[in-house]
Amino acid sequence: MVEDGNKNSVSVLCQRANDHLLKKEHDEALQIYQSCLDILSENTDQHSQAMIFNNMGLIYVQTGRLDQAMNYFNEACDLYKLLNDNYGQANQLQNIGSVYRDKKEYDKALDPYLKSLSLFKECKDDVQIANQYVNIAYIHVMIKDFQTALSWYSLALVLFENGGDTEKTGQIQANIDNLLGIVEHP
Repeated sequence: MVEDGNKNSVSVLCQRANDHLLKKEHDEALQIYQSCLDILSENTDQHSQAMIFNNMGLIYVQTGRLDQAMNYFNEACDLYKLLNDNYGQANQLQNIGSVYRDKKEYDKALDPYLKSLSLFKECKDDVQIANQYVNIAYIHVMIKDFQTALSWYSLALVLFENGGDTEKTGQIQANIDNLLGIVEHP
């Protein structure tokens, strides 16, 4: 565990990094996060390291540096797996799938999304399960497998309806209606 002094300094540094993010000062935030990792490498606080790797990955996504983002999401995923943190691992797998999606490497995006779905099911998080259904459906739309996309969107629709999320229910229903128009009138 991180000693109290180091934990406090990491906390302060992370807050400074967040302040830079709010100002869209990405490189400054990355430098501060790297300082946090340097401090944490002297300790065994792998959970904090994983969170910082995730934050750095998100910054790299925001700045369009997707290969670097992938590296940091993989680092975070490995640590969460080592820590038996299924929720953290599922989030990182979702991030990895999204990077592949953004890179238009749709065939590679499906596997992390499916693994993320499996872990979120273990965590019994219906909102995240529905989100993965949507991610998987979107990939199938992009590869023009519309029937499969409809199936995944239908699964998401049920969960969003059951959860009372009228906004997402409406969005998913619109996606389904659009796809039905494509399938029925190619």
